[in-house]
Amino acid sequence: MDAVIPRLIGKYVIGTEIGKGTFSRVMLACTKESKDMMCVKIINKSKVILQKEHIQLQREVNILLSIYHPNVVRLYEVIEDDDNYYFIMEYCQGQSLLDLINKTKGLDDTTCRVIFRQLIWVLDYLHTKGIFHRDIKPDNIIVDAKLGIKLIDFGFSTITLPNTLLQTFCGSLQYVSPECLLKKAYYGSSSDVWSAGVVLYTMATGKYPWKEGTNAGIMNSIINCNYRIPHKVCKTCASVIKSILVAEPSYRPSAKDLLSSVYLQGLPVLPNLAEPVKKESRFLSQSFKQAGPIKKWKSDQQSHTQKVMSSHIPLQYCTFTDSSSSCVSDSLNTAPQPDLDALLDSLPGKKRRRSTFVLLTSPEEESESKISPIC
Repeated sequence: MDAVIPRLIGKYVIGTEIGKGTFSRVMLACTKESKDMMCVKIINKSKVILQKEHIQLQREVNILLSIYHPNVVRLYEVIEDDDNYYFIMEYCQGQSLLDLINKTKGLDDTTCRVIFRQLIWVLDYLHTKGIFHRDIKPDNIIVDAKLGIKLIDFGFSTITLPNTLLQTFCGSLQYVSPECLLKKAYYGSSSDVWSAGVVLYTMATGKYPWKEGTNAGIMNSIINCNYRIPHKVCKTCASVIKSILVAEPSYRPSAKDLLSSVYLQGLPVLPNLAEPVKKESRFLSQSFKQAGPIKKWKSDQQSHTQKVMSSHIPLQYCTFTDSSSSCVSDSLNTAPQPDLDALLDSLPGKKRRRSTFVLLTSPEEESESKISPIC
């Protein structure tokens, strides 16, 4: 049973609930003085038990506090009491890109270009800082009435030194890259770009690139890049999709390359990013010790980079989620799921050395209609 949510947390007045997931609830909030609207993501401590869950939570906080970009949701501070962690975050008005695609059955080319450029601009910013989202999908993109976007849910994100290969295999099945499915060490930047390419395809067509109705069939299509682009998609858009959705990661363009592509030319000039002088960052302590009924997470004496890098542990587990989450989604998935090794081994014409990674979780076996409303 969820703990009772206090009416007042620090200086924040808690309002109505706007979203709920397996591990968290999202509620409106405002400050007592200014009445500024924001939201608070409330995570019950009883549901954050395992060490890997603590590490993921700490990493998400550290990364969000290091980001200042107009197209990324802001995390202002984190407060905790005896029962919960409270993430005080920017309130993103609008709807998820997934809902927008489903309502329109595919977006017009101008709308695709406007949204896709903002997404690629964000990825270029993150990748320059060594940050990789690793769960790019329409569910995690909020679109406002003026087609401005906010990238949310950094639960699978990580930060590394340059040219570091990652070994944590995560993401959402429809958007995950071939190298992740094959459990190869991978670069976070090329994997993010792959996911962005799938997002562009779904925006332009209103459908997934992969037509198979089973998880095994979808995986086979992804690994072999088996997709077709409808004739209605404009040639420059189709060219970008084809350049991204290739099996070899080194052949994919970088986010910076995509920003200068012909497809994204002729749009308004992007503003300069001038990061403000940051106030004291508040980090989740390694020990999770309590210092009173309500406290703020304090930073330690390490630099931010050292702190985040120390939290990057190449966990050897695989978590693929489905694509049916709401616009405020949880990153931790504990549902019973099938054996991806068995699915991969069953694919025709694929000989591979068995992975030594321990598979703790994998995608839930669901029908195509349950994977996402996009068909």
